[in-house]
Amino acid sequence: MTNTTVANAIARPRSAAIDAVRVLGVVAIVYGHVFGLNFLRSSLFIWHVPVFFVLTGYLWTANRSILTEVRKRTLTLLVPYAAWLLIILSPLVNDLILHGRNTVPLEIALRGGALLTGQFAAFWFVTALFFAAIYLRLLERLPEIVQWAVPLVALVALWVFHVPFQQVPLSAGVAVPCLIFVLAGRQLKRVRSRVPRPGLVGLGLLVVGFALVATNVVPPVDLKQSDFGLPIVTVLVSIGICFGLILVAEEAVPLLGRVTGAIITRLALTSFMVILTHAVVIQALRPNAPLGSPKMFLAALIIPWVLALLVNLTPLSRILIGVPMSRLRLRSRASKVSADAMR
Repeated sequence: MTNTTVANAIARPRSAAIDAVRVLGVVAIVYGHVFGLNFLRSSLFIWHVPVFFVLTGYLWTANRSILTEVRKRTLTLLVPYAAWLLIILSPLVNDLILHGRNTVPLEIALRGGALLTGQFAAFWFVTALFFAAIYLRLLERLPEIVQWAVPLVALVALWVFHVPFQQVPLSAGVAVPCLIFVLAGRQLKRVRSRVPRPGLVGLGLLVVGFALVATNVVPPVDLKQSDFGLPIVTVLVSIGICFGLILVAEEAVPLLGRVTGAIITRLALTSFMVILTHAVVIQALRPNAPLGSPKMFLAALIIPWVLALLVNLTPLSRILIGVPMSRLRLRSRASKVSADAMR
C-alpha cells in the first residue's frame, strides 16, 4: 500500500454515529466477559456481537473483487488476530503476566473458533467476521434469494438438526448462519433513507426488543456456540435491536458536536485491540479481583484501550490494531520533513 493510499484511507470521512455503536458494542463485550449471568448481561448478549455483523453489512461496498475483499479483511482482521495470538501465546506473557493460568495448547490456538477460551475468549469472533464477509462477497453476484437462502438454510439446520457449526475450525462454520446479520445490515442501508422519523423508530425497536429479553420471552444468543435462540424470533429481535441502535445513534450522536464525535471515532479506531486483549487483563487480575468486580471491568476496559491509543501512534498500529498509524503522528512526521526540507 502506497503512502497516498494510506493517507486517503485515513482522510476518508467516518460516521461518528456508527463509531459510537462500535464503541458501545466493545464495552458490552467486555462487560459480558467480566460479569456473571444477570439481566444486563442477557440484554447485552442479544446484540453485542451480532451488531458487528450488522455493521459490516450496513457499510458494505458493492462489487468489490474477491481478491480485494480477502486482502482488505486480512489486513484489518487476520493480521492483528495472528499478531496477538503469537504475543499471548509467548512464554513471556504466560509466565510473567498470566503465570501459566488458562494457557491454550498450540494446536487448539491454531484451530481457533469456539475452542479458544480464557485469554482468547473473543478471538472466535474475528475469524467468524472474516469468513462472513468473504462468503457474502462470493455470493454477491448471485440472485438475492440465493444470498438469503444460504444463512436461512444454515439456521434451519441449527434449529432442527442441531448441526454443530461451532466445531468447524476458525469459526468458518458459525460464519454461515451469522451471514443473516450481514445481509440484514445491508438491507437496512438500502432502505435507510425511507425510514420515517428514524430516531423514534429506533427507540421503539430498542424498547420492544429489550422488553422481550427482560421478560424472558426471547433468550439471548451465543453465536460462539452456534446458539441462535428461539427459531426465527430471537434472530429477528436481535436484528431489531441492532437496527434500533444504529438509527438512534445516527440521530443522537451528531448533536454531541464535532469534538465528541472525534473522540468517539478515535476510540472506535483503536477498539479492535480491546476486543483482542481485554481477556488477558481479566485472566491476569483474577487472583486479586474476582469475576463480577467493577474494578476488573474498568481495568479490562481502560488498560487495553489506553495501550491501543498509544500503539496507534506507532507504525505497529497496522499490525496490532489493523488501522494505519494515527493521523496526528503522520502530520507530525510531515511537518518534520517539511522543516528539514527548508533548512
